[in-house]
Amino acid sequence: MNKAGTVQRKIQTPAEELIKVLEDEIEAVLKVIDYLFEQQDALVIFSGDSLEYASERCNQASRKVRLLEKERIKLLEKYIKGTPAESLGATPEGFEKWIASLDNRSGTKLKLIELRDKLRVTIIDLVQLNLVNKMLMEHSMNFTQNKMQMVTSNYKRQIVDHKI
Repeated sequence: MNKAGTVQRKIQTPAEELIKVLEDEIEAVLKVIDYLFEQQDALVIFSGDSLEYASERCNQASRKVRLLEKERIKLLEKYIKGTPAESLGATPEGFEKWIASLDNRSGTKLKLIELRDKLRVTIIDLVQLNLVNKMLMEHSMNFTQNKMQMVTSNYKRQIVDHKI
């Protein structure tokens, strides 16, 4: 706080601001992965309530990831103006070219590269886990459908007593 009683913030460089957003985005993606594992557990034990709860949490965390992604793109668009990367826009190539143009004396260039790579690997992990969960979901749906066909004689009549 200064003498006037207001909070003074340290002015961040564009790279530092982007580093913060990337760190937040990685953390949010890791949360989504945690919830995908919860979904996977629920699918394996056939727990509908657990699956619904994990899915809700996953959807909330996914919204946060989308917001952070939009913020990252917005910052990149803002910071690449007037640089050699401007012609590429806020694309992965534009990001690469912008990083390459940074001075590395403060270590931010290396940190950005590290975070970019970590985000990329984390997203790949998320996609793979999502594919496994999709396969488990399809298996669960097929299992349920097959059991219903057995119980109802292919949906034509009820074979099993109501009390079962």
